[in-house]
Amino acid sequence: IAVLQFPLLTGDIGNDTLICNGQSLPLDASSWGAATYTWLPGAASGASTTVNAQGQYIVIMDDGNGCIYRDSINLTVDDPPAITLTQSVTDACQGDPITFTAGPVSYNTFEFLLNGVSVANSPSNTYTSTTLQDGDAITVTGTTVDGCPLTYQPPLTVNIVPRPSGTVSATSVCERFVTDLEVIPSPNSTATWNGTDGLTGTGTNITHTYSTSGTWGFTVTLDNGLCQTQVPGTATVFPEPSLTIAQDRAVCEGVDLSLVSSGINVEWYDAPTGGNVVNQGNEFDINNATTSDTFWVQQVSNFGCEGPRTEVILTVNPTPIAGFFTLPDTAEEINIPTQLNFFNTTVNANQYLWFFGDGNTSDQMSPHHSYEEEGIYDVVLIASSNEGCQDTFTLGPYPVVNIHNIFIPSAFTPNGDDLNDLFEIVTY
Repeated sequence: IAVLQFPLLTGDIGNDTLICNGQSLPLDASSWGAATYTWLPGAASGASTTVNAQGQYIVIMDDGNGCIYRDSINLTVDDPPAITLTQSVTDACQGDPITFTAGPVSYNTFEFLLNGVSVANSPSNTYTSTTLQDGDAITVTGTTVDGCPLTYQPPLTVNIVPRPSGTVSATSVCERFVTDLEVIPSPNSTATWNGTDGLTGTGTNITHTYSTSGTWGFTVTLDNGLCQTQVPGTATVFPEPSLTIAQDRAVCEGVDLSLVSSGINVEWYDAPTGGNVVNQGNEFDINNATTSDTFWVQQVSNFGCEGPRTEVILTVNPTPIAGFFTLPDTAEEINIPTQLNFFNTTVNANQYLWFFGDGNTSDQMSPHHSYEEEGIYDVVLIASSNEGCQDTFTLGPYPVVNIHNIFIPSAFTPNGDDLNDLFEIVTY
């Protein structure tokens, strides 16, 4: 009996293998050197084949001498559940945090990509950003414990709404004066004001009166319907200048005077509010006053703050016009003790003081006077009003003679004998 012994074939198509869903595994049995190959399941022939379904794959080989060989491999396909991706908000304000959450949590790691660029790779299934721009796309790839990745498609996009913006300029105002506050906002924004000292209001322009000096803060909340921005601002409130002290004046017509006030940086006005500045400085000089008037004086600080106005009344009283005449008048000699009658023609006066020139006086309106000594006299009248205005009038001279007896001759003899040659009236 002849016995034929053929050498054994040896080889290996590989160890049991795990592939990810969508991948393929090439199987190669050519190392056995068999004459024919049959792959199960299926009926593929040839030394190699490619598989992608989970299961056991067997290759049956014939060496051509009737010897049959087998080899097998177990193929596991990692087929994870579909990856999910959600975002915390669809529309967000610029700078607000947006959180993206991937699932399921059974994935080993998650890699988040912003516009195709990796921004996070960790076991955490969330990614939060405050710097996203409008239209940015977020994609996430999950990796299973077997290392198989799965990407969420299509990418999520974000709608980023710009925050409203605005500017509030630094404000310097005066205590107890109405001031205008203004914000310049971005389009389609509303403005709401809140601040210390009771400041509230809505709109781009508001007014407020600060009751106390100091530095006061406020915020303007700008709202475009989705996003809000708080714009801070401050108001420096300067103290109101103190009330000036100024006295009313009463003067006589035609005099020069000065209205005087206290304070620094003093201004004089012709009206209680508004009006025109008629003088600056503590003293207001008025020459030849003829008309009563009213002025208002106030202090102005270096910051332009105006103090309350003080009313100053200027009263111009009419000046008397003194005058009189007499009977007899100055053209006649006045014989002692002839009475001189004074007739007062003064206007705008109610007090009178007469000086007759002989040391005698009178306070009557229209006095009488008799001179007792010879002489030539001037008569002075000082007329005064209740307000102290005066005028003086002087009339004279008045010749006063002392005629006691008069001798009138009954005849005369103009014969040149030096006796009674002249007709003379003699006083003695």
